[in-house]
Amino acid sequence: MKKIFLLLYLCCLIGLYADEKTPSDVYSQSMVLKQMVGELRRENGITQPLKKVEQQHNKLPRHVIQKTLEVLTKVNKYREIYKFGLITVPPVPPRKITPQDVYNNVIRLKEEIHYLLKNQKTHFTFKQYKGKTPSDVYQVLWTVSLGFDSLIGQGFTPTDVYIQSEQIVERIKFLRSSQREYNDIKMPSKKPNLHPNHALYASRDLIKAISEDEKKLWMAPVPVPRIKQKVISPTEVYDSLQTVKAELNRLSRRLGIERSFPPQKPKTKKTPSDVVQNLEYAKALLPTFSFSHRLNQYPQKSLIKTPNEVYALSEFILHKIMHIKEQGGIQIKAKKVPYVYGLQPIYVYVKGLEDLEKVSRLKALEGFYPSQIPDAPNTKITPSEVYELILRLDDEINLIYNAKKYNYNFISYRNYLDKKIYQDKTPSDVYNKLWKISYELDTILNQQYTPNETYTLALKLYKNVQIISDNFLHKHINIAMLPHEARSPHDVFLQSLQLMKILTKIKKRGNVDSATIAIPRDKIITPNSVYNALRLISGTVSELHIYYGMEYKGNKSNKIFQGKTPSDIYSVIEATNTLTKQILKDGSYAH
Repeated sequence: MKKIFLLLYLCCLIGLYADEKTPSDVYSQSMVLKQMVGELRRENGITQPLKKVEQQHNKLPRHVIQKTLEVLTKVNKYREIYKFGLITVPPVPPRKITPQDVYNNVIRLKEEIHYLLKNQKTHFTFKQYKGKTPSDVYQVLWTVSLGFDSLIGQGFTPTDVYIQSEQIVERIKFLRSSQREYNDIKMPSKKPNLHPNHALYASRDLIKAISEDEKKLWMAPVPVPRIKQKVISPTEVYDSLQTVKAELNRLSRRLGIERSFPPQKPKTKKTPSDVVQNLEYAKALLPTFSFSHRLNQYPQKSLIKTPNEVYALSEFILHKIMHIKEQGGIQIKAKKVPYVYGLQPIYVYVKGLEDLEKVSRLKALEGFYPSQIPDAPNTKITPSEVYELILRLDDEINLIYNAKKYNYNFISYRNYLDKKIYQDKTPSDVYNKLWKISYELDTILNQQYTPNETYTLALKLYKNVQIISDNFLHKHINIAMLPHEARSPHDVFLQSLQLMKILTKIKKRGNVDSATIAIPRDKIITPNSVYNALRLISGTVSELHIYYGMEYKGNKSNKIFQGKTPSDIYSVIEATNTLTKQILKDGSYAH
């Protein structure tokens, strides 16, 4: 009996957090992405099948994530052509890349392409594959990338490749200076009339030199690719340079250093000769990491973000928001933010999502097409992941206010060299700062959430609570949403308070050791009061999902509702309350 109890206990511990995604999971989602790109091509009158890509070898998640960013870059070009408004394309984060990171990027790509489809009700077939590798995922994503070439008029040009080579030169200069190697290396002369084939060989030679450096640093060396005798396109050179960038990121992480190098558009068109010149220069600049010289390196753990770094970033964004208000002459004072002690990173992440959502509303007012906003995660969240999300918030604000209409010339925090240094900051401190950003964004938007928007959030909350119910009760319960009339935002708000109260009881019953959040009550309850309350509740629901390893298996709904009223929202929250009460009833567990 004791053995059975111990086995059950261990199983509970193993399932405490949701499983990390595997290459097979990423492959399965990538195949859906491939279908979606095929449909987008058909909608644009392109009838040719997607190009087949030969089998790939020796690819790792750090290489695959570069390929996802390549596809995202092409999605951005498509949006630019059709004047849909740009989206953010982040660099690869300076940490070890996992299949989960690649999975998140593929999910983003699916949603970004969903918004480009004319028929957004098209059904795509999902199949769960097994035994797949990062190389298999890379192959599918390359097919997807090539599928975009016809949509944007052409693939990558020599100028696009040149921009990548410029970034590589800057990164290698950075690595060189980190080793205090300052001897002058002259740029080699440019050879005329070269072709992409020459550029690919130059890239291969650079990869070989990097591989030798990795050996000296006792790292697993990147395999040097073989080049087949055929006509090479600029797109294939671009692909090879993504491997170079991935390995340079890895070298930086090995040395415990970090620096961002934004792409710079050249003033003139570039040729393969320019690319080869840069790559030969990059190879000459590469540090030797000789054993005869002292290796200059720093603790890798210093790259791990803490609440201190997230706080500094959030404060930087808040200053931008205040600058926007000053420039716009906006004098509305934001609501006062209460301080909540003892919060976990998941709450900070969800508050960051709230801010991102409000900036998305700002983008919509400026004529941007919708773009993806991540869901609350179902895996344990670290401050580094919160940091990356808030960096995206900074990028989104820059997209709006650096456009010609405003031309504020905001600098990205990634490239800001005068970052403040804080100590002893907590997730609660960061949460407080992000909450201030949220309320300040409300003053810029100067509009209430519509009942349709709040209904969408409420319904999503109901489905997420249903996941908890399904897992705890081991059966599916549907609660009827009773019709109501003449309900006000105040009535809905009271239902929301009740829901948070019951969820807090569930947390205590589950021994979930975290802070209890009190929903602030405004003097006058508005639609925004209700929406912000539901956002707070979403953080508690996400915390339960993470703690118990619960995951939503269905497809994400992007349905847009019309004609909803506070009474409809009341019905959903009331049903959610009823569902949570079932979780705390003995009778619900009887067979």
